[in-house]
Amino acid sequence: MRNRVRGESVTKRSMRGFDREALTAARERKQWSPARLAREAQIGLSTIRSWEAGTRAPEPDNLAKVAGVLGVSMDALISPRPGGPTLADRRILVGLTQPQLGLRTGLSTTSIGALERAEIRLTEERARRIAEALQLTVAEVNDAYRAARQRADDVP
Repeated sequence: MRNRVRGESVTKRSMRGFDREALTAARERKQWSPARLAREAQIGLSTIRSWEAGTRAPEPDNLAKVAGVLGVSMDALISPRPGGPTLADRRILVGLTQPQLGLRTGLSTTSIGALERAEIRLTEERARRIAEALQLTVAEVNDAYRAARQRADDVP
Protein backbone atom coordinates (compact mmCIF):
# COMPACT_ATOMS: atom_id res chain seq x y z
CA MET A 1 0.00 0.00 0.00
CA ARG A 2 1.37 3.41 -0.93
CA ASN A 3 1.84 6.05 1.72
CA ARG A 4 -0.18 9.11 0.93
CA VAL A 5 -2.12 11.70 2.82
CA ARG A 6 -5.86 11.19 2.82
CA GLY A 7 -7.46 13.54 0.32
CA GLU A 8 -4.37 14.09 -1.81
CA SER A 9 -5.59 11.68 -4.48
CA VAL A 10 -8.81 13.64 -4.94
CA THR A 11 -9.00 15.51 -8.23
CA LYS A 12 -8.02 19.13 -7.75
CA ARG A 13 -9.81 21.91 -9.59
CA SER A 14 -7.70 24.61 -11.14
CA MET A 15 -7.97 28.12 -9.81
CA ARG A 16 -9.69 31.21 -11.11
CA GLY A 17 -8.04 34.61 -11.24
CA PHE A 18 -4.59 33.39 -12.26
CA ASP A 19 -2.67 36.13 -14.10
CA ARG A 20 -0.37 34.46 -16.61
CA GLU A 21 1.25 37.75 -17.59
CA ALA A 22 2.20 38.38 -13.97
CA LEU A 23 3.82 34.96 -13.78
CA THR A 24 5.84 35.56 -16.94
CA ALA A 25 6.88 39.02 -15.71
CA ALA A 26 7.99 37.64 -12.32
CA ARG A 27 10.00 34.91 -14.03
CA GLU A 28 11.62 37.37 -16.42
CA ARG A 29 12.52 39.75 -13.55
CA LYS A 30 14.64 36.94 -12.14
CA GLN A 31 16.05 36.40 -15.64
CA TRP A 32 15.02 32.76 -15.53
CA SER A 33 13.93 30.64 -18.45
CA PRO A 34 10.76 28.56 -18.13
CA ALA A 35 13.04 25.52 -17.79
CA ARG A 36 14.88 27.04 -14.82
CA LEU A 37 11.60 27.92 -13.12
CA ALA A 38 10.37 24.37 -13.67
CA ARG A 39 13.54 22.93 -12.13
CA GLU A 40 13.52 25.28 -9.15
CA ALA A 41 9.83 24.70 -8.40
CA GLN A 42 10.01 20.97 -9.21
CA ILE A 43 7.15 21.29 -11.66
CA GLY A 44 7.16 20.03 -15.24
CA LEU A 45 8.37 22.37 -17.96
CA SER A 46 5.27 21.68 -20.07
CA THR A 47 3.15 22.73 -17.09
CA ILE A 48 4.98 26.06 -16.74
CA ARG A 49 4.71 26.66 -20.48
CA SER A 50 0.99 25.88 -20.53
CA TRP A 51 0.37 28.29 -17.62
CA GLU A 52 2.25 31.07 -19.38
CA ALA A 53 0.47 30.34 -22.67
CA GLY A 54 -2.89 30.47 -20.93
CA THR A 55 -3.92 26.97 -21.99
CA ARG A 56 -4.06 25.74 -18.38
CA ALA A 57 -4.45 27.37 -15.00
CA PRO A 58 -2.40 26.17 -12.04
CA GLU A 59 -3.63 24.45 -8.95
CA PRO A 60 -3.13 26.63 -5.86
CA ASP A 61 -0.52 24.39 -4.23
CA ASN A 62 1.63 24.34 -7.38
CA LEU A 63 1.31 28.09 -7.87
CA ALA A 64 2.40 28.53 -4.24
CA LYS A 65 5.59 26.57 -5.02
CA VAL A 66 6.29 28.80 -8.02
CA ALA A 67 5.55 31.99 -6.07
CA GLY A 68 7.91 30.81 -3.35
CA VAL A 69 10.86 30.17 -5.66
CA LEU A 70 10.21 33.45 -7.49
CA GLY A 71 10.03 35.32 -4.19
CA VAL A 72 6.60 36.84 -4.86
CA SER A 73 3.35 36.64 -2.94
CA MET A 74 0.43 34.62 -4.25
CA ASP A 75 -1.67 37.77 -4.66
CA ALA A 76 0.97 39.10 -7.09
CA LEU A 77 0.02 36.24 -9.43
CA ILE A 78 -3.75 36.41 -8.99
CA SER A 79 -6.07 39.14 -10.28
CA PRO A 80 -8.59 40.25 -7.65
CA ARG A 81 -12.27 39.71 -8.27
CA PRO A 82 -14.78 42.49 -7.78
CA GLY A 83 -16.83 42.33 -4.59
CA GLY A 84 -14.03 41.28 -2.28
CA PRO A 85 -12.34 37.94 -1.76
CA THR A 86 -14.54 34.88 -1.40
CA LEU A 87 -13.70 31.82 0.69
CA ALA A 88 -12.25 30.20 -2.44
CA ASP A 89 -10.09 33.26 -3.06
CA ARG A 90 -8.84 33.20 0.54
CA ARG A 91 -7.99 29.49 0.24
CA ILE A 92 -6.16 30.02 -3.04
CA LEU A 93 -4.12 32.92 -1.66
CA VAL A 94 -2.81 30.56 1.01
CA GLY A 95 -1.95 28.04 -1.71
CA LEU A 96 -4.30 25.27 -0.65
CA THR A 97 -6.57 23.01 -2.65
CA GLN A 98 -10.03 22.11 -1.36
CA PRO A 99 -8.84 18.64 -0.23
CA GLN A 100 -5.92 20.20 1.64
CA LEU A 101 -8.18 22.69 3.41
CA GLY A 102 -10.54 19.84 4.22
CA LEU A 103 -7.70 17.94 5.90
CA ARG A 104 -6.73 20.99 7.95
CA THR A 105 -10.27 21.68 9.09
CA GLY A 106 -11.66 18.18 9.44
CA LEU A 107 -14.36 19.07 6.89
CA SER A 108 -15.03 17.06 3.76
CA THR A 109 -13.93 18.35 0.38
CA THR A 110 -17.61 18.39 -0.58
CA SER A 111 -18.40 20.65 2.39
CA ILE A 112 -15.50 22.97 1.56
CA GLY A 113 -16.78 23.32 -2.01
CA ALA A 114 -20.34 23.94 -0.86
CA LEU A 115 -19.18 26.58 1.63
CA GLU A 116 -17.09 28.28 -1.05
CA ARG A 117 -20.18 28.45 -3.27
CA ALA A 118 -22.28 29.54 -0.25
CA GLU A 119 -24.61 26.60 -0.81
CA ILE A 120 -24.58 25.53 2.84
CA ARG A 121 -24.64 27.54 6.04
CA LEU A 122 -21.38 28.74 7.54
CA THR A 123 -21.72 27.82 11.20
CA GLU A 124 -19.62 29.40 13.93
CA GLU A 125 -17.67 26.16 14.31
CA ARG A 126 -16.95 25.87 10.58
CA ALA A 127 -15.90 29.54 10.47
CA ARG A 128 -13.56 28.99 13.42
CA ARG A 129 -11.94 25.92 11.81
CA ILE A 130 -11.49 27.67 8.47
CA ALA A 131 -10.13 30.82 10.11
CA GLU A 132 -7.55 28.78 11.99
CA ALA A 133 -6.51 26.83 8.88
CA LEU A 134 -6.19 29.94 6.70
CA GLN A 135 -4.73 32.11 9.47
CA LEU A 136 -7.60 34.57 9.25
CA THR A 137 -10.00 36.04 11.76
CA VAL A 138 -13.49 34.63 11.99
CA ALA A 139 -14.74 38.03 10.79
CA GLU A 140 -12.61 37.72 7.63
CA VAL A 141 -14.03 34.24 6.99
CA ASN A 142 -17.57 35.55 7.46
CA ASP A 143 -16.87 38.44 5.07
CA ALA A 144 -15.48 36.04 2.45
CA TYR A 145 -18.55 33.81 2.81
CA ARG A 146 -20.82 36.85 2.35
CA ALA A 147 -18.85 37.83 -0.78
CA ALA A 148 -19.58 34.38 -2.22
CA ARG A 149 -23.28 34.69 -1.34
CA GLN A 150 -23.53 38.09 -3.00
CA ARG A 151 -21.72 37.20 -6.23
CA ALA A 152 -23.63 37.40 -9.51
CA ASP A 153 -25.46 34.25 -10.60
CA ASP A 154 -23.15 33.80 -13.60
CA VAL A 155 -19.96 33.90 -11.48
CA PRO A 156 -18.80 30.48 -10.25
